Amino acid sequence: MRSIAVNFDQPADETPVSIERFPDDLRSRLDWRRLLQLVLDAVLAQPLDSAPQSTRPAVLLTLVTYCYAVRLLGSRDIEDATKDRPEVAYITRGMAITAADIRRFRRTHRAQIENCLARVWISGASELAAECYCDKQAATPLEAAVMARNWVAGAVLFDTAFSE
Repeated sequence: MRSIAVNFDQPADETPVSIERFPDDLRSRLDWRRLLQLVLDAVLAQPLDSAPQSTRPAVLLTLVTYCYAVRLLGSRDIEDATKDRPEVAYITRGMAITAADIRRFRRTHRAQIENCLARVWISGASELAAECYCDKQAATPLEAAVMARNWVAGAVLFDTAFSE
């Protein structure tokens, strides 16, 4: 599979995105195990030249994508979730990950995170539409890419606001 190519020259507020197609927390519509499978599929679908080559980046990409998909945006909140939430601890499998690790990883791999998140939303929205959980059509790649870009930008703002 190839990356989702979207031209972001157009401002995000002028790009039509149907928020109803993207619940704040995909777990409200999908079981966390199914959602994690969609995240793993998205991580594995990364092009070979941009895919994480070691275990730690692969775990971080999976962790950050899953957490953003369930609207857990703050790096400190994600770090805490690795200790408090069983499904997040399952992703890390005991690997010590700090908020600083998450912020550093996000800065370096932002495009991969956005691409994975968009893939998760496209797959999730398609499943929800097929199962008649909503009367909307499945998400388009443009909508998913814009939402992913906005949510990652929201995570950056969230971290910035709480670091001051």
